[in-house]
Amino acid sequence: MKRKAALRKILFEGDQRHNALMIGNYGDVRITARGKFDLSGMIYLKNHTAEFVILGDGVIRFHGCCKHLVVRIAKGSCTIDLRGMVSSAVRCMEVSGDSEVLIGRTSRIEQANVKGSASIRYTGKPIILNYSIGGDGVLERCSDLLNNHL
Repeated sequence: MKRKAALRKILFEGDQRHNALMIGNYGDVRITARGKFDLSGMIYLKNHTAEFVILGDGVIRFHGCCKHLVVRIAKGSCTIDLRGMVSSAVRCMEVSGDSEVLIGRTSRIEQANVKGSASIRYTGKPIILNYSIGGDGVLERCSDLLNNHL
């Protein structure tokens, strides 16, 4: 019987600046950032899920690959730049405030919930299965996202 790897939790609180983060293929991971932050690096989770919980102000920028990409919460004035990430499915559960999520190559967006003046921008032509937009929220395809990559 194959045992499922435990969820790894990585937490950044307060004023954080890291530009060489490396997250390897050892199970699902949840990255939480609270406060002010500037985080970037590489994620390699070929058969696993990368999940983000972002509360605060700043920029998060990752490149690499994962099976599923989940933005559970993005609140505040933050930019989550995942243009360099390749995944088979993306889910954005709650994107609100002045948050901006930039999604790279994916075959489907399973969920996209946008509130306030937040935005989700994606490239390519993924299948969008479920979405809701409230207030001045934006869900749009942008062909120039890859041209400005990292």
